Amino acid sequence: MQLYYSVIVALTGLLSLQVSATPTPVEKRQTPTISNSVIFSPPSNAGWVDPRVLYPRAVQLKSGALIATWENYSPEPPRVYFPIYRSTDEGASWTQISQVDDTVNGWGLRYQPFLYQLPIAIGKYPAGTLLVAGNSIPTDLSLTKIDIYASLDDGLTWSFVSSVASGGVALPVNGETPVWEPLLMVYNGELVCYYSDQRDSAYGQKLAHQATTDLETWSSIVDDVHDTASYAARPGMPAITKLPNDDYIFAYEACGSDGCRVHYRLTSDPLGVLSAPSYTLRSTAGSTTTSSPFVVWSSIGGANGTIILSGGSASNIFVNQKLGDPASWVEHTTPQPNAYARSMVLFQDDDSKMLIIGAGRLPPSQTNYVSSRKIGLGNLVYLNKWKGGHLKVYNSFLSTEKPEDIRSITEHEEPRSFAKAAFDEYGEMTPESVIAYRSPDCVHRIFPASAGVPDRTNKEYSDFVMELKKIVPNLRLIVQDDFEPMIDETTRQVLAHLKSAGDTPFGPCDTEYFMALKMNEDGTQIVEFVEFIDTAFTLEFIRKAGLKV
Repeated sequence: MQLYYSVIVALTGLLSLQVSATPTPVEKRQTPTISNSVIFSPPSNAGWVDPRVLYPRAVQLKSGALIATWENYSPEPPRVYFPIYRSTDEGASWTQISQVDDTVNGWGLRYQPFLYQLPIAIGKYPAGTLLVAGNSIPTDLSLTKIDIYASLDDGLTWSFVSSVASGGVALPVNGETPVWEPLLMVYNGELVCYYSDQRDSAYGQKLAHQATTDLETWSSIVDDVHDTASYAARPGMPAITKLPNDDYIFAYEACGSDGCRVHYRLTSDPLGVLSAPSYTLRSTAGSTTTSSPFVVWSSIGGANGTIILSGGSASNIFVNQKLGDPASWVEHTTPQPNAYARSMVLFQDDDSKMLIIGAGRLPPSQTNYVSSRKIGLGNLVYLNKWKGGHLKVYNSFLSTEKPEDIRSITEHEEPRSFAKAAFDEYGEMTPESVIAYRSPDCVHRIFPASAGVPDRTNKEYSDFVMELKKIVPNLRLIVQDDFEPMIDETTRQVLAHLKSAGDTPFGPCDTEYFMALKMNEDGTQIVEFVEFIDTAFTLEFIRKAGLKV
C-alpha cells in the first residue's frame, strides 16, 4: 500500500492549477486535508462584538495534546479572557479546559495571545511549563500591557508571572504609544519576548525584544527592525523559527512603507536581527502576501528541510527548501481559509503533518469562528513533474531519472503519511474533494464500454457523488497491495488497484476496480480519470440505489 501512496498522491495531490491575483500566473499545488474542525463559534444574538473572535494560536505539548487560544470579543462585563481549548486527537475535536483571566490589572486579557511550552527550565519554572503571553487592555483601550501567565498542569490552571512591557492607548496610529503582538522563544538559556513597540518617538512603530533568565525581571529593550528613512513605517507582527544551518528566519509585516507585505531576515543571531538584510517575500511566480506572517520549519524535504510561511491576505502558504533563499519561494494552496493572524503547528512525532488554525478576518466581520485543519505536507516537497516526456520523482529517497517508459515505484516509508492523507480526503467523496485536482475540462470515464455509463464532466461527476453520498455516507477507498502501481511515462498515466467499501440500506457496498489517471503535459492536472469497474456489481448497485447511470 505504501508504494501506491508514494506515487499517486504526488501525481494527484499537486494537480490543481489556479491563477493568482498577481500579474504572473501562480502554480498552486493543493495540500491534502487529514481532518478539519470548528473549535468555537460564538453564539448568535448574544452581544458578541465584531469581529467576535480573532488571532488564534496553538501549541502541541510534550504529552501530544494540542492547546489553542484566541482573542474573544465577548460581551463585557465580565472581563474578556483567553479561552483554553484542548485536543487529544490531533485536532479532530476540541474541548474547553480553562481560561486565562487577568488577575493583576482588572482590565481583561484582550489581544494577541501567544502560547509557548518551555523546552528548558527558566528560573523557578521547570521545562514543560506552559506560558501565555498576551495584551492586557481595559475596555476603553486606554492602556496596553504585555503580561505572561504560566500553567504547571498543561493548561488546567493559570497564575500571573510577570509583565514584559507597558504602553499607551491600543490604537495602531502613529504617535500613539502602545505595545503589541508578543512572541516567545528560548535562546541561549534565556526566554526572549519579541513584540511590536510604538513607544519610541523616532519611529511610528518598530520591532524589539527583551529577555529574561528567571521570568521575573526583563532586560533592556533591543531593536530588531526599524526604518530610519521613514517615520511612517510600521514593521510589525514578528515571527521567527530556527533553520537546520543554525540560522533563524525572522518574518514581519512591513506596514506604512510597503503595503504590509511580508518581509523577512536571515541571521545566525536571533538577538541581532537589526543588522541582517531584509528581503521581500516573493514567490517564483512573482506573488507576495501581506500582513500577519507566521513561520515554521519542517525537516521533510531533504537536508535543508522546508520553511513554511503563512500570511494574512490569502489561504496560500509559501514554501522554501533553500534555507530562505529569496529566489526560491513557491506558493501552494491550502484547504484552510485565509485569516488574519493565522498560525501553524507542526506535529512533534511527524512533522509532515501540520495544523493550521484560523479565526476569520479583521472587522467588519460578523461571521468569524475558530477552526483548525490538519494537512499533510508531503505534497509540498515530494513533487512529481513531467519534463521532457519523462517523469522525475523527487524525494529524499529517489532523485534520479530512470529511462524506462514504464516504471514501478519502490516502497518508501516517509511519504506514507501525507499520501494517506490525500486518499483519506478523496475517500470522503465530497463533490469538492473528488474533482479538486482535475482540469476544468477533465473527463471521467467508466469502462468497459458495455457497462453503458456515459462520460462525465466535473460538474456531472460531482452531482453523481452527491447522490452517492446520500446512500453510502461512509464510503472509503482501500488501496490494494497485490498489484504494484505503474507509471507510463510516454502517455503520462498512472494505474493502480483499489477497493471501495461502505454501508447502504440494502447491504454493503464492496467492489474493486482499477484506476487510471492521465496527466496534462506538465503534470499539473488530471485531464482524464478512468475507472475499470466490476460491471455486474456496479450496475446492480446503481439499480438498487436508484442512481442515474
